[in-house]
Amino acid sequence: MKLSDLELPEGCSYDDLVVETNYDGDDDGYITIILWRVEKIVQTPGYEKKLKKYENDLSNWEEKMKFHDQEVEEWKEWVKQEKNSRLEANLAHAEELLKKHGRLK
Repeated sequence: MKLSDLELPEGCSYDDLVVETNYDGDDDGYITIILWRVEKIVQTPGYEKKLKKYENDLSNWEEKMKFHDQEVEEWKEWVKQEKNSRLEANLAHAEELLKKHGRLK
């Protein structure tokens, strides 16, 4: 039998068919099953509510990420200032020691 011999239901095309072939394990050979795939769009109860909650959660998360990124940038700037401050203090201390021991005038 050929697929072209099948009488397809109205609105069904060969693209909608699923053909499965399995070996049945004995001498009879293979079993071929032809299924007609139908795609349906079904309204899910509460979908709009879940979508709205997801969008709200996403918006909150994005806001928190912006705040976090800002905090990280402020922290990096603070670390940089602390390093510079310590460097200046160390240089001033070294200069004092050099002056104290007559190495710098």
